[in-house]
Amino acid sequence: MLEFNVSRTIMNILYETPIFKMCLALALLGHTTPPNCQTYLFF
Repeated sequence: MLEFNVSRTIMNILYETPIFKMCLALALLGHTTPPNCQTYLFF
């Protein structure tokens, strides 16, 4: 349960990160995302 809380906290931090929002938007639009974006989305 602790691991879930930690990962959820990390996700909350990422959602507040502008580059994460930008990368997520690009991914949803179906564009090819740079490697650093894939790191944000699929770590």
